Amino acid sequence: INAKPIKDKKLLDLNNVSLNNADEALYYFSVLMYHIFSGKLRFLKDMDDYLKILGELRLFITATVLELYKSLFEKNLSSLYLVEKACKEVGDNYRWVLTKIFQSFLVGKDLLEKENYKINPKIGLLYTNYRIVKRYIDGTPFDTPEELKGFEYFWWIMDKVKGEKRWINFSGELALYEGAKKITPPERRKKILVGYAFVKVFKSLDALYHFQNVIFPKSKNRKKLVWDLKSKVLPMLKIPHNLKMSLDYGCFLDEEEEEWAKVLKEKAYADREGYVCDLIDMKCPYCGSRDVVKNGKVRKKQSMKCKKCGKKFLLKAQYRRLSDKDLEDIKRMYEMGLSLKEISKRKGVYYNTVLYHIRKLKNHP
Repeated sequence: INAKPIKDKKLLDLNNVSLNNADEALYYFSVLMYHIFSGKLRFLKDMDDYLKILGELRLFITATVLELYKSLFEKNLSSLYLVEKACKEVGDNYRWVLTKIFQSFLVGKDLLEKENYKINPKIGLLYTNYRIVKRYIDGTPFDTPEELKGFEYFWWIMDKVKGEKRWINFSGELALYEGAKKITPPERRKKILVGYAFVKVFKSLDALYHFQNVIFPKSKNRKKLVWDLKSKVLPMLKIPHNLKMSLDYGCFLDEEEEEWAKVLKEKAYADREGYVCDLIDMKCPYCGSRDVVKNGKVRKKQSMKCKKCGKKFLLKAQYRRLSDKDLEDIKRMYEMGLSLKEISKRKGVYYNTVLYHIRKLKNHP
C-alpha cells in the first residue's frame, strides 16, 4: 500500500506476467492494490485478468482477497456471502472477518457485533478497517478528505462508490466520477474541471485570472472565457475531491501532460514539500500581466518576455532565511542518501546553501 508510484506503464502489462513465477504475480497483485488505495479506479477493468492469473497459480489466499475487493466495489453481497462461506469451510478466520467487515459496510449494520465477535486490537489491519467502518455505520461521514490518512482514504472512496456520489479524482488523470463510474465530459467542458483544479490547488478564485493564458492557451478573448468559467466552477466547489490523497501516494495528475497540469503539479508539490514555487511570482513587473514566457537565459539567470507589452525581464530569485525545521529536513534527507542537487530542488534553496550547511553539520555534528 505504501509502495512508491509505479511510473513504468509496462509494469501494468498483463501479457508480460510469467504464470510460472509466483513472486512476479504477487508483485502484480501489490501493484493492483496500490491502484486501489491511490484512487486509480481504472483497475476495475483488469480485475478479472488478475484473478485469472492468481487462480492459475493456485494462490488461494491472494485470489480470495482480490475477489473480496472486487465484490465490494461492485456492491455484490451474494459474492461476499460465497467468499465468507468458503473461508469458514477452510478455517480461514482472518479473511472471514475481513468479509464480515465488507458486508457490514454495504448493509450498514455491524455484523460482527451481532455475532458477538471481537477483533483483537493487535491484528492491526483488521482492527483498523473495523474501527473505520464502525465509525461510518454510527453516522460519521467522510466529508473532509484533507484530514484523512491511511485506510481512511480507501473507505472515503468506498463511501462515494456505495452511494454513487459525485467526486473529483486527481489520481492519474483529472476526472469527475459518480461512484465508480467515470463521467467523460466533452473536451470544452474539461476546462471546468481544470478551473476547479486551479482553485483548489491555489486556494483562490484569482488563480483563474492569473493563469488564464495556461487554461486558455489558444483563445483570444480570455477575459470573457474566464468570467464564464468562474460562474461554472463556483457551484462545483462543494464537490469532494482526493487532492491530498493523490499527493500522499505520489500520483497527482501523473497521467496529464498538458501545460496546465505541469503548473498544478509544480505548485501542489511545492506546497507539500514546503518550498517556494516560482510560478506565483512569474508576472511582468512593467504591466503586471501573467501572460509571460521563458526567453532564454542572461548570465545564467532565467529571462522572461511579456506577451502583452513585449518587454523582457529577469525572473528574480527569492531569498529566505532557513528555519530550524529546514535545517533538520536537509540533515534528514542527506542521511537518507539524497544528493545535494535533489535536496536543493526539494527545499527550494540554492545548491551552495545546501552544501554549506552539510559541511557545517560534518564539522559540528
